[in-house]
Amino acid sequence: MTCRMRLAALCAAIPVLAAPRPLSAQEAVDLSEFNEVAIPADGMVSGDALSLLQAVPLSFPADPAEEGRPRLSITMEQSGETIVFDIRDTGWADDSVAGKAYRGLLEREDDGWKLTRLGSAQLCARGDKAMTKGNCP
Repeated sequence: MTCRMRLAALCAAIPVLAAPRPLSAQEAVDLSEFNEVAIPADGMVSGDALSLLQAVPLSFPADPAEEGRPRLSITMEQSGETIVFDIRDTGWADDSVAGKAYRGLLEREDDGWKLTRLGSAQLCARGDKAMTKGNCP
């Protein structure tokens, strides 16, 4: 048997795998470390994606006399017709809870961007876990 024949026989023995099905936008956003937040059934749609972040229940203080060192950070990444965003609301005046984390999904529809998924988690100031779905220690 020649080298070429052995190579052909070897290649024929290798199974051909089907290409994986691409994930939908809903499946691609990992909220496994977050508590799912209910979104109104009538939906939230806007021509401006950034304005939809107002739906996130932030605890950022309005009173400058409140204790703590409040900080808000937002990252948004667009890929085609979807935007995944992360918000960190930190600097709380609490010895256990450092703040709250949010992750969400915006999807483009005919009339603008729509908030379709939202999750929240506690950011812990102490303990083994930096983020938890439950209570911080």
